[in-house]
Amino acid sequence: MQSPAQWIKLVASILLVMAFLLPLSRCAQEAPLKGDGAFRAAPPAADQPKAYRYYYSWTDLDSTQPWGWFFLLVFFWPAVFLAYERFGRGDGAKRVILWMEPALALACGYWLYLRTFLRELWVGGYMAYLGFALILVASVGQIWAQVRSRMKGRGV
Repeated sequence: MQSPAQWIKLVASILLVMAFLLPLSRCAQEAPLKGDGAFRAAPPAADQPKAYRYYYSWTDLDSTQPWGWFFLLVFFWPAVFLAYERFGRGDGAKRVILWMEPALALACGYWLYLRTFLRELWVGGYMAYLGFALILVASVGQIWAQVRSRMKGRGV
């Protein structure tokens, strides 16, 4: 049976996979002039609609560049780690993964912040932040439980 932390990580992994496919943020742009591809230099009137440009994470994938695969890993490493934690062998590797998860969740959350801080956060961005926060909380909880059980075993 899976622990509550593993269920939380499963929900977080699903959220991150969904966030990869949904728009992370959007940026308002002035509408182009009719019949012209140029953008207006003056601010539009209050009654004119704005054109929005949406940012998707999957648009940055580039298989020819090593950096392009990073965008895929940012959203899918929790699912890979969770599968190894559930079905993999070797307690040492599982322990290393468990101790890496909080740092990776913080680093990926910071990466997401850098990619979206000048734009309006959209549904995928909220889901990604929630997924990274859930992984952080679940992995820190698991680490705390391991440390506490070892301390009890030593009689401290």
